[in-house]
Amino acid sequence: MASTTQKRSTSAKGGSSRGGGRSKKPAPPQKQPIRREVTGFVLLVLTLSVLVSYLGISAIFIDWFAVLLKGLFGYGYWLCAPAMLLAAVVLLTHRGRPVQLRVTCALLVPVLFGALVHMGLCEKEYTASFGVLKALWQDGVALESGGAVSGVLANGSVAVFSKFASVILFTVLLVVLVMTALRLTVGALIEKHRSRPQYEEQPQPEQPAIHLTPLERPKRAAGRARQQIDIPLDDEPGAAKPAPAPTEREGEEGRFTGFFRHKSQKQRTPDQVLAAAAPELPEKPAKPEPAPAQETMPVLE
Repeated sequence: MASTTQKRSTSAKGGSSRGGGRSKKPAPPQKQPIRREVTGFVLLVLTLSVLVSYLGISAIFIDWFAVLLKGLFGYGYWLCAPAMLLAAVVLLTHRGRPVQLRVTCALLVPVLFGALVHMGLCEKEYTASFGVLKALWQDGVALESGGAVSGVLANGSVAVFSKFASVILFTVLLVVLVMTALRLTVGALIEKHRSRPQYEEQPQPEQPAIHLTPLERPKRAAGRARQQIDIPLDDEPGAAKPAPAPTEREGEEGRFTGFFRHKSQKQRTPDQVLAAAAPELPEKPAKPEPAPAQETMPVLE
């Protein structure tokens, strides 16, 4: 009896638990936080302020923000606007991907750039003291040093690694930061270079040499051969008489030999036309010729 009562109680608990499980509603999807989008819009506003300060437009907030960036980063002030714009684009187009590393690398670009230019252009020497930060701040506002942050970083690196090694080190770090912010890797660049389409150069067709061919003479009529002109000499004994020229056919206006056209027999000359039109005149009788005078011989007596 005890076993049967335990089975019933367990079955009832199972049924109640199943029924309770079915009655529960699915939890609503959690909304994604919008703090990234808000930070992105704030960075866009700051970027616009820096760009306006580049143009020399003065306002209370614009001037204050420009002085702050110049005092902190010095020469790096010129890359603050591009760096903040890149960070804003990364935050606004994250699509759920992690963006903290990319944004940090983008915002560190002006710091390293200010330190690198400070080591190359700044000729003023700063000694380690309590007033070095104030001097770097003032020179950074005047864009004559790397500012309080980039200047201290540059001076410390030069003191530890020397100026030559520091320039190489900061250049490499700056390239790495830019590639990380743009999400580029060396392997991806190599793969992109290998996968680019290869264009084979098409061989140019050889131009044939210019051959000059003589002009062909006009073809003669079929069945007509060139006439050979043979003029016999009077003094040459037994000279053969020239063969009579072949007569033209009736109704044939003329014929061509070479480039010349022969006159047709039906064509009359102007003298023939005038002679046919003039009337025939009677012939005049010929006058008798006088007889020659006979010479008389004198008679000798």
